[in-house]
Amino acid sequence: MQANMAVPLIELLNHADGEAMLFLNSFNHTSLDQLMYTLSGRFTWVPFYIFLFVLIVRRFGWRKALLSLLFIALTILLADKLCNNLLRPMIGRLRPACLDNPLSRWIHIVNEYRGGRNGFPSCHAANSFALAVYLIRTMRWRGYVMAAILVWAVLIAYTRIYLGVHYPGDVIVGGLIGSAIAYGTSTLFIRRDALRAVAVKVWTALPFPWRSTRA
Repeated sequence: MQANMAVPLIELLNHADGEAMLFLNSFNHTSLDQLMYTLSGRFTWVPFYIFLFVLIVRRFGWRKALLSLLFIALTILLADKLCNNLLRPMIGRLRPACLDNPLSRWIHIVNEYRGGRNGFPSCHAANSFALAVYLIRTMRWRGYVMAAILVWAVLIAYTRIYLGVHYPGDVIVGGLIGSAIAYGTSTLFIRRDALRAVAVKVWTALPFPWRSTRA
């Protein structure tokens, strides 16, 4: 009974997501096309990432900054692999611009770019929100700085809708996944000293044979 009720609900959500996609994607203009295409590119933001790393170094120093960089890499790797390698093949939701999707005939695309076949959830949204949430928590950003990094993450997510390669639901779920993973990894980074102390206590308490006391 519950399964039968879930199907109409999923169909309703898909329909609403499709309508929202058509509405948001319709706000396009030729003067914005190339800008949105460029902003959506991963390599476009390399100078911005370098700037963020400089801020991390100033906040923590080189040694701790490199450790934080490893945590960032782990965060984005987990978000990307979960979305791209696990959830997308499992769910198999076609991108709006995919030619096999009936909706594609009404979708505005740029430079003939349609992405891959499946698009749920959005890796761009997952990765950008993962980075934003991780930095907000570890750098203790508040106010305008926190708002700025969140606006950046939202902008990245919006470009995917503008380009027609993701539904709003794709980017929302992707953003939530990235944020959740970043919350976990940032907590590990923040509490690493306490966790290390606990690990040492557990390790020393284990009854290994070579630790037997001598008479």
